[in-house]
Amino acid sequence: MRCLVMALLLGLAIHGPAIGLEVSRSAGKQPDKIASQLRQAVEPAQTHRVSAPTRHAMRWLDGEQVEVFVYHQCDGDEPLLQDPVFGISYAKVHYRMLNELAALECVRQIRPPVYAHRRVGSVTSAGNLVMRAAEMRDAFNVDGSNVRIGIISDSLNDLAFSVNTGDLPPDVIILENQAGIDEGRAMAELIHDLAPGATLMFHTGIPTSLNMITAIRALTEAGADVIVDDLGFFLEPYFEDGPVAQAVQEAIDAGVFYITAVGNDAQANYSGTFQELDPDDDDPQNNIHDFDNSDGTDGTMGVTIPPGGLLQAVLQWPNPFDGSANTADYDLHVLNADGTEDACLTPGISGTCVSDDAQLAMPLVPMETVFVQNNNSRQSVSLNLVINRFDGEVLPLRVVFGGRFSVDEHNVPDRSVFGHPCVDEALAVGAIDAADEGFDTIEPFSSRGPCEIFFAPNADLLATRPEASGFRTSQVVPLTPPEIRVKPDVVAADGTNTSVPGFMPFFGTSAAAPHAAAVAALLMDLGGGPEFTTVPQMLSLMRIAAVDEGDPGVDDTYGFGVVDAVQAADVLQGAPVATILSPAEDVAVTSGDTVNFQGDCNDLDGNRPFTLNWDFDGGANIESSTAQNPSVIFTPSGTFTVTMTCTNNAGLTSLAATIRVVVNAADSGGGCTLVPNASAHPLSALGNLLLLGLTLCILWVWRRWRA
Repeated sequence: MRCLVMALLLGLAIHGPAIGLEVSRSAGKQPDKIASQLRQAVEPAQTHRVSAPTRHAMRWLDGEQVEVFVYHQCDGDEPLLQDPVFGISYAKVHYRMLNELAALECVRQIRPPVYAHRRVGSVTSAGNLVMRAAEMRDAFNVDGSNVRIGIISDSLNDLAFSVNTGDLPPDVIILENQAGIDEGRAMAELIHDLAPGATLMFHTGIPTSLNMITAIRALTEAGADVIVDDLGFFLEPYFEDGPVAQAVQEAIDAGVFYITAVGNDAQANYSGTFQELDPDDDDPQNNIHDFDNSDGTDGTMGVTIPPGGLLQAVLQWPNPFDGSANTADYDLHVLNADGTEDACLTPGISGTCVSDDAQLAMPLVPMETVFVQNNNSRQSVSLNLVINRFDGEVLPLRVVFGGRFSVDEHNVPDRSVFGHPCVDEALAVGAIDAADEGFDTIEPFSSRGPCEIFFAPNADLLATRPEASGFRTSQVVPLTPPEIRVKPDVVAADGTNTSVPGFMPFFGTSAAAPHAAAVAALLMDLGGGPEFTTVPQMLSLMRIAAVDEGDPGVDDTYGFGVVDAVQAADVLQGAPVATILSPAEDVAVTSGDTVNFQGDCNDLDGNRPFTLNWDFDGGANIESSTAQNPSVIFTPSGTFTVTMTCTNNAGLTSLAATIRVVVNAADSGGGCTLVPNASAHPLSALGNLLLLGLTLCILWVWRRWRA
């Protein structure tokens, strides 16, 4: 193991002031506890003393009382809030008393109830209401029948309990199971609440990534139309599609609509390009990373591990994950609270506090991992992570965390998605608390995008040997520029109810993903069954029909928006299908090249003729075209999303078919370049000009002096 002298690396000069970044779960909650849908329904009555229309998905009693669900932690002293079911009470409230009820400190939120139209179990997910799945089932008479949903999680045990309570049907198909905490059963209950007609299948995806690959392939072979999973693997590649991601792509290519939890890592993540803390230390192997992007400096990232807690931290950088073309060697260290010595020398701390593989000496994975356990029974410990660039080029860095701990400083929520949720055609689902007022505030832990993919596989080989530990065995080719993938795709409800102990309620993107899967099943049912709905159609439908939240348009927090079953059903009804026939896949060109497009449009009713509309995202010599097969010239560098829609003679417009065109700058043909990539670093270019001017000035003074 290479020696790293801690006293030299971590003196007071490099340890800047820590900036706390703890955010409570309640941060960002709206002050109004009454759901906007409910408030809008009662406002006419409050103003005009008339009952609100029934279209607001609620019932009025005698024109003055309204039925509501109250989410609360009240202790039973309130007469209206008796017999709660997992924190939810049904109540009949005079519309003038809603504000008084909401003023109770123990009340979390007041919402319209989920109305039953068929038998449900002892617990019903609140996602039925906020994602309007119940309303869609009633309006369109669908329940997910003839759709097979495969679930991948840790385990699905004690099925008989959920069957006896009515929360699951008796015909759940279990292909392979493991001992676990029954998160798979909780996911299954959520799906069954929203899509009770769907056939449910389960396969465990633990303990290794190879088990995950087996599960994906087994469910695909068993005929799953939809697969949904909630598992993540810290050792998956962050900058390329690893074996699990490739297995997901296999399933998609076989016609499976794949849905996955985007992850719960936004509050424990680091992403940034290496910047040296002290470039003038004259030590080529002592290159400590500066975590502070502000005017200050800080060579450490502070974390706290509670009593009995543990920390796993994984550092990766964008070299091919098979180690075949390493260009850099970074090391990861965990130090004590003072930043003066190895943390594992501290009493009560054990584990691996130094990870310093020699990536430039042999083809090793570009990854370093530390694992630290706090064995103290009463005392938390504060520790510090340090990244050292032992040798090689400056590259982007990612640190992903696992365990039970907290990040105290320098957390970066952006780019906290990793692994198979980054697969372009997989639907990665973020989370919003179902009890959130307005259902529009992202969970603080829900992972943010985008995904940056630096390498693409050039073979379909996957690691299949147990000793491969899930690492890919195929070579890769670099992507220039890196591919930027928008993630998450959509967001859905968490904080919903199940009958499974430990998931009452069920928080996390693990709860959001099955809600999205259930809505997908309803849409497939509405579309005539899985045989009439392709993966690209479903992916476009779920994305385009989502309700936009956050920044206008697609963003890295909410993706395309919040899943809304009714809005998606409206989009699906009668819409023709637009298809881009050529190019058949994303294409890379050079500035000035012509791209020939070919489009087609069809619908089930043959409502011809169609009107096509192309949009070239500002990258072509024309903004748009109504030709069926336009030829356009792309000039500016960048990645442009080309969309094509069509409208039939009934006036119904299709979902958008999309393809990406990556335009690379043309070769300048020689000449003098002062700064490589000067367009990305205008200040560096200006510095070169100033240096040139200063040199000319000194030369002029010298020549005058000589004269």
